[in-house]
Amino acid sequence: SASSRADLSATEVLLNALASTPPANAGDVLKHIAQGRATSSTVYLQAVIDLISENVGDEINGNQTLRFKPQFVSLAVCESLLDAISRIRVNDDATIIDPLVVVALYDYATAHEWELARITLTDSAVYLANALYIQLVRHLQHTPDNLDCQLVGSFALETLDVPLDKVIAAKAGQPCSQHNPEGFNIAASKLAADRALDVIRRLDGSQDQDADQRLYAYMIRLLCAYEREPDAEWVLSLAKNTHGKYIGDNIASMMAMYYRRGNAARAESLFEEFKETCEHGFQKIRNVTVMPDGVSVQVERWQLEHEEGIEKPNVISARELWKFRSRHSAPFFRKALEHVYRKEVDIAVACLQEARYKGLAALSPSQLDAIILNMIGHGYLADAFGVFASFRSGMNAAGGTGIATHQVISSDLPSHLGLAALLNEFGRASDWNRVWQIISGVKGAPGNLVRVETVQALLFQALASKDWPQAIKFANRIATLVFRDGIELQGFSGDCMRSLFGCLVEHGAILSRGERHLLTEVVESLLHKNALAMGSVYEEWNSCILQCAFDSIDTDTLTESLRLWNEISDVISKYDLSKQQLVCLTITNAAISLLDSVPGKYRAVPITTAQVADSGWNGFVLSSDSGTYEAERQEAVWVAGFHSKGSDHLWECMLDVFTKSAHRQYPKILFKYILLVFKFAFLGKASLNIQVVNAANEALLAANQPTVDPGTGNLLSCDKLTNIREQSQKLKLSDGDTSSSAVPNAPRMASACDKALAGASSGQASMRIKYDTPLHGKLKWYKNCCENNEIPHYSTLKLILKDAIKNGMRYHWEPIVRDHMPKYLESLSSCYSGDVTDLRQKYADAIWSQAINQYAALGEIEEAADFFRRIVWLGGYPVSHATAGLLTSLVASSLPLPVLPRDWHGETREVFKMEPAYPPQGDSSADLFIVPSNLGERNKIVAEIGLSMLYSMLRREIWPTTYFYCVLFSVLGQARMDAPLKHIFSNVMPLAMRTMPAELRINPA
Repeated sequence: SASSRADLSATEVLLNALASTPPANAGDVLKHIAQGRATSSTVYLQAVIDLISENVGDEINGNQTLRFKPQFVSLAVCESLLDAISRIRVNDDATIIDPLVVVALYDYATAHEWELARITLTDSAVYLANALYIQLVRHLQHTPDNLDCQLVGSFALETLDVPLDKVIAAKAGQPCSQHNPEGFNIAASKLAADRALDVIRRLDGSQDQDADQRLYAYMIRLLCAYEREPDAEWVLSLAKNTHGKYIGDNIASMMAMYYRRGNAARAESLFEEFKETCEHGFQKIRNVTVMPDGVSVQVERWQLEHEEGIEKPNVISARELWKFRSRHSAPFFRKALEHVYRKEVDIAVACLQEARYKGLAALSPSQLDAIILNMIGHGYLADAFGVFASFRSGMNAAGGTGIATHQVISSDLPSHLGLAALLNEFGRASDWNRVWQIISGVKGAPGNLVRVETVQALLFQALASKDWPQAIKFANRIATLVFRDGIELQGFSGDCMRSLFGCLVEHGAILSRGERHLLTEVVESLLHKNALAMGSVYEEWNSCILQCAFDSIDTDTLTESLRLWNEISDVISKYDLSKQQLVCLTITNAAISLLDSVPGKYRAVPITTAQVADSGWNGFVLSSDSGTYEAERQEAVWVAGFHSKGSDHLWECMLDVFTKSAHRQYPKILFKYILLVFKFAFLGKASLNIQVVNAANEALLAANQPTVDPGTGNLLSCDKLTNIREQSQKLKLSDGDTSSSAVPNAPRMASACDKALAGASSGQASMRIKYDTPLHGKLKWYKNCCENNEIPHYSTLKLILKDAIKNGMRYHWEPIVRDHMPKYLESLSSCYSGDVTDLRQKYADAIWSQAINQYAALGEIEEAADFFRRIVWLGGYPVSHATAGLLTSLVASSLPLPVLPRDWHGETREVFKMEPAYPPQGDSSADLFIVPSNLGERNKIVAEIGLSMLYSMLRREIWPTTYFYCVLFSVLGQARMDAPLKHIFSNVMPLAMRTMPAELRINPA
């Protein structure tokens, strides 16, 4: 079949047909099904097994056995099924086929005297040994509480310090649960292990060395888990005779078995033998050079071979060295763990440090987890921290030129499990210094080692000890995890933030340090400030934080709650977060809840325009002393808080979100709330933003609802609705953003311009421009610069241009590159006292490179080439992403090819050992474009353009990106230009990488 989906559908149809009326050639059909792609899914493979077999009860011992239906099973079917089962990936979490199925197929083939293929026997035995071990680990994963042992990592059973029979007996006494399911038959599992041993006996002298080595490794691990000492020793000797060496994991399994059976002397003897072999093996690679990554390895080998004349230089990467050492770490780990069980922690640490500093072993994260967890379990918390602190810092861990293997000590870290255990223990003891030492110690490590759920637990512990500053630090740490790693919020619940915010509200009067409440400061620090991060985890995060903040505000104390609402609303407006739909919905619902807490009779607003009288809002207001009973007087006093002045940000924010949400949900209900907000804002004499008022009025007008006067805030009578509609339209036109269409004149003041070019503020507007400022804020800032005749710094202008290209319209960015930039470049000489030529190149490279990339993406080759020429004429050269974008556009387009200016100096020939590569020219010097006659000629011209771009960038130390190289290689391949391609790989790239800054060599690909 053509697709995997079609293969699955066809398999399902065939299986249903075979189950209903099996034909004479059912075996042949099943063979093809077993060999198809569908059986890579265990669901369909299990369906095939269920079709050809049935469970039969044993009357003697009451067990169920698997019996195959003869009409379905043949030698070909048997081999195909065994091959399909062997291809299943077996790990801790994978769904696997019951190993007893493999045993049943093996027995069925033996009973019929079928000769299975050697590779089939080997692979099925490997699967059998591996799956049986994983099945046993899953059964014993959650040991009973009365057993002092912890199973950690992929070598879980090697960490046992009690005999297996004791653990199995304790598990048998536990009730069935999700951690102790029914169905695991230890006797049948041991019988299956015997079948795997039979395969080893049949495979004597196999030619497939790799498969045999895997089989020996998995088989030794399984036999040691079942504590079958003679069989394990026999397979170990067979493995050594076949491959001439020990495998570290096998030695660790044997040592664990000897320790559990009380034969410590045999375990120590085996360890010393392995250690001696390890030391001898390490001497062979003691002086091998270690480099940081694969790219550095290739560069170093090239240099040693071509410049120093060393044949086949021996250079490895730091990752390869770590893998070599980690393969020998299991015996050292198991010996140290045994000393921990004996409460000889100092000896355990000394054993690990000796192996580490001698370069014999590098512990894996799961092995460090087991050491740390068992140390903590035995009460050695300080020693567990010492292991973490000493192992996290290495020496020459990344390697480098002149660094040999004996000088490299790797930096080893536990996984998130070990770190969580350490952090939780120190958190319970309120030892925050140690907590932050651990968190800062893993900063920059690959992967997310300190996870959200761990920091949540620390936050709760800080709240329990009433340590508010620490709780705030942990909350900010969670926000950092979200912002830096962009993690999903699956492990995050708002309970910790609600608890924190509730405590801040309760103790806010004591904790607040300035004019604003501490809750507001914490909420602002936690929010993601980019309003354009819509539809991402940041929007979900902002919504959650604001929801928790609103939930923590107690509306029983009206004055304090209105203060908090006003301050949080100011934060929302400051970063324009209401643009995010989820955030807008959260604020809307919270605002509705707040307004609904007002007693019903004080929420009176006009429903129709006919209810609006000349008296305005006065007809819908109750005086505070109109109540007859005490309860009504209290309600009136409570509502009077809404009439107090100083809630401008609150009413603006509510109007904004209600207006935006009115088109999405409950429009009629929201219009009532809009009018209620207008009412309270009028009574409190609030000063509202005219644009927010106009937007709300437009929404009301569109729904034929009453409106308010933007000047006074009072209700408008019916005869003024037409006038306000016209006024609103005029305001909308006058408030439109015309910043991009305004062309700046020459700078007015040289001093102000110098400040802007130096990176300082260009007047008052410059202080508010930031990376996460919304686009309309950037354009407003730029408009102020234009009106004040100031030239923005090129980095700030580049930031505005990138945001306008990404999130704006063409009329936002095109005037900057086409109209404004020439005037800026012309005016620099009159307002800048430094090197104007160099500054003009920086402006051109930063701004016009963006233009080249954008016009190329739009397919406008002529415009892109024009800005390319402008940059070169100013003495610069476009950045790598711009040249790559233009080259990509030339490949994809069928338009005439541009003639680019020559930019090549002879001295570069000596550096890169190559002839100058000039860009192709037209028939005359005045030609700006070339029209190829056929596709082959076009491909050759594009390739020549790409080569000239590469050499020009290297001459100016503009380092080409991986994307540019990929485009160039594709172009050279299409043009069948093999010689330049080989020359770039063998000469240009190694030399370029040698001169490239180390921080840029981040991608070995």
